[in-house]
Amino acid sequence: MTIQWARPKQKEDVDVIRAYVSLDGMGVSKKIKIDQSQPFPTSMKVALPTRARWSDAYGYLVLYNKDDNGRTIGVNGMSIKKPSPAVYGSHVKSIDKAGARAVEVTGAVSRLNAQRVCGKSGCSGESAVLVIDRGKRNERIDVLFTSRGVFHAMVDVDRGTDALRLRIEGPKSLGSGPFAKLKVGGGVGGDGCRGC
Repeated sequence: MTIQWARPKQKEDVDVIRAYVSLDGMGVSKKIKIDQSQPFPTSMKVALPTRARWSDAYGYLVLYNKDDNGRTIGVNGMSIKKPSPAVYGSHVKSIDKAGARAVEVTGAVSRLNAQRVCGKSGCSGESAVLVIDRGKRNERIDVLFTSRGVFHAMVDVDRGTDALRLRIEGPKSLGSGPFAKLKVGGGVGGDGCRGC
């Protein structure tokens, strides 16, 4: 899975970043050495055991500052926010007109995953991020799932817009999945599919 973080303010004091991923009864880690002459890294891929689910994972980082002899002289830790389990297996289902310049986007957790990732109490209150491809920029909208594992979001569109490219953050990693192109009104776009 891919874990991401913000650049630390004192990035020149970081020589090694070690990412730890904690799972139920197991854990994995990976480290990268920082080359200050290169752009500071803000993500790392960590291989999980085949029986593990990223939705069960909790990640944190340890930042090491070392002297010229390689001895650790400073340590700083930071947690990586655990994603909502409802993100796993979620997708955009349809786009329906809600006026001249707005559409309602509906999405859901797949029925196969809803009980597994949200439990018997359902997905009520779990959140995700709906990402809209606006061309030169991406717009992000926080969405909440109902107890049935469904979300609805109102999105502004330009007059005459016939399709949007959207995705839910996740579901295969802590990064973002692929965009799906959906036609306004519930149809399927040329490079996407309904329920991708």
